[in-house]
Amino acid sequence: MGHEHFDVKKILDSRWYGRGRGKHLEFKYKLLDYDDPSENSWERADLAYNLHEKIERFYKEYPRKAGVAQWRTIVPQTGAVDDESSEED
Repeated sequence: MGHEHFDVKKILDSRWYGRGRGKHLEFKYKLLDYDDPSENSWERADLAYNLHEKIERFYKEYPRKAGVAQWRTIVPQTGAVDDESSEED
């Protein structure tokens, strides 16, 4: 089963979602070429392929946000989707 690819411009927020064994880390993405804030998207961290640089920048700017200590063990190191999005904010 493939994943739909969206270019992530920036990580906006993080949160723990769910309860018990279903609890997981999510990131809120600002997508490249989507200017309406209603189009910002919460997605599971375990699907954040190739976004390490953006996640590191997010946690450097917001070191008290959810998942700061755990994200490296949750987010895949590599994946089928390339991080080709713009580095501009």
